[in-house]
Amino acid sequence: MNIIRIHFNSLLLVMVTSIICGFHGTAHAYLKLPSIFSKGAVLQQLDSVPIWGWSDPNRTIIIEPTWGKETYKVISDNCGKWITNISTPCAGGPYKIKISSPTDTIVLSEILLGEVWLCSGQSNMEWTAKKGIKNAKSEIENANCRDLHIFHIPRIADSYPQNDCNAEWEGSTPEVMSNTSATAYFFARHLIEKLHVPVGIIVSAWGGTPIETWLPSQAFNDGTPCNTEFVQTPYRPTHKSVLYNQMIHPIIPYRIKGCIWYQGEANRMFAPNYGKQMESLIKYWRFLFDNNFYFFYVQIAPYKYKDNYAHFLREQQELVLDRLDRIGMINISDLVTDVKDLHPKNKRGIGERLAHMALDKAYNNFDKAYESPRYKSFKITKDYIEISFSDNLKELPDSQCIYIKGLIITDKRGHNIQPICRISNNTLRIYTTDISAIAYCFDNATIGSLQSDMGIPVLPFHIEL
Repeated sequence: MNIIRIHFNSLLLVMVTSIICGFHGTAHAYLKLPSIFSKGAVLQQLDSVPIWGWSDPNRTIIIEPTWGKETYKVISDNCGKWITNISTPCAGGPYKIKISSPTDTIVLSEILLGEVWLCSGQSNMEWTAKKGIKNAKSEIENANCRDLHIFHIPRIADSYPQNDCNAEWEGSTPEVMSNTSATAYFFARHLIEKLHVPVGIIVSAWGGTPIETWLPSQAFNDGTPCNTEFVQTPYRPTHKSVLYNQMIHPIIPYRIKGCIWYQGEANRMFAPNYGKQMESLIKYWRFLFDNNFYFFYVQIAPYKYKDNYAHFLREQQELVLDRLDRIGMINISDLVTDVKDLHPKNKRGIGERLAHMALDKAYNNFDKAYESPRYKSFKITKDYIEISFSDNLKELPDSQCIYIKGLIITDKRGHNIQPICRISNNTLRIYTTDISAIAYCFDNATIGSLQSDMGIPVLPFHIEL
């Protein structure tokens, strides 16, 4: 852990000295903030929130928020960079923040205090209502929400870490909502409905992009696997770190409550590396944001890929659950209506299931069931094999216990068989011991019939006996 910390510090030192110092080369007086601090910004409530910018070197910067009487002072360094933390009270607003130097003043207006979430990934996170979602017309028409502000980072790749991006905070209107992440929007709307506080979402997503593009370069120097065999197209970058550089680094270390992540489809052919890559992404992002924030993600949905790797990627996504804290994963197979469509249209269901997880794990405010039963263990008796799960299962009628959709049982001669099965609480009993392997939804596109007693799909699994 100490070695990793040294690497991280080295990374930050390089960023500060070689990039920040070179951000401005002018000699005249100025005061500048990154675009993440602009009109309508949402700051994390009840926290110590970093705020930063640039000025002339060695100047006193004064920060005066209107939610209290406290004034904050910081002196810019020899490169003109300054950063400090300000304390935020409970949710509310709108407020103003006055930032002044000896030569200039900036006033940020319509500032809200509430909950801030980063929303990132590839096309299923990027997917907009305008591209097609369930009940798109009515969802767009009803998208006005004064308590929801959106910071949508443009799709730009860069070879080097950048300090700013061309974006601004916008209120939720039909036009804004129709052109941003539908999953993120529904996630935020549900949080607002249940928490009754403003929510800010930072949307940073690009369809078809592998996880390598979202990792900082130092991660690969520290041994994180990197796949280089991606097909290059004009529509998506695939080179390592290029999206982190322009679509994540400019907002570090903005204070966030957590991140929702929907990505993995692009990495399915390189599934064995994905668990380590995802673990590294979470660790590095948390370190660079200086925040052990919550990280919730979507297991990739059933889809009829032309190859046969998706189930291995899902397996890797599940393995990460046992390696880190403050994380969670949802399964959405029950929300898929067409396995020939890579982009499930029920984005409201997906966003709200992520919100149910966030409400429970991040806010101690249980709203609705969201978590899938996971395979835990098996035991062999004289008459049957018993499989145990992390949660109770929904009982099936006798007619469905002979054939459980998605359950493939292979005998010791290599033949698929259909023995009688029974469900009791958190166990599934298979009444035969002549078994060499058991698999459940361990393929590209099967939507199984096993659910929790609350109606949430069981995660895919396979067992070699």
